[in-house]
Amino acid sequence: MKKEEKTISMEEKKETKAAKKSTAEKKSAAKKSTKANTGEAADVKLAAAESEEKKPVAKKATAKRAEVEPKVSAVVEYEGRSVLVKNIVAKAVKAYKKANKGVVIKKVDIYIKPEENAAYYVINGDSSPSYKVEL
Repeated sequence: MKKEEKTISMEEKKETKAAKKSTAEKKSAAKKSTKANTGEAADVKLAAAESEEKKPVAKKATAKRAEVEPKVSAVVEYEGRSVLVKNIVAKAVKAYKKANKGVVIKKVDIYIKPEENAAYYVINGDSSPSYKVEL
């Protein structure tokens, strides 16, 4: 008889576990419906929708990263001399910063005139005949 009692008690244990699981599932469902009533479920859905919208943006950003800009070196040659454009730009920026301390430079335009042995610069749309560097 003891073996039968053990077998029955094992079956009862399984039934008890199953009943506990179904009770836990019912409580979970009740919590979800409570959240829906308070609007939290809508917030969760909104957050999920926003995260889905952000995914395509991330893919586009990785595609742009794959495009690599080539290195560019520009040289002006005249009368047997050659001058790198980046050196002209550096001189213009240095001269502008010296005359206008504390100004943030956003855009630099350079106009090279080899016949005058000079380059004129416009920085942030600000120009003047005095904005000139010797080549």
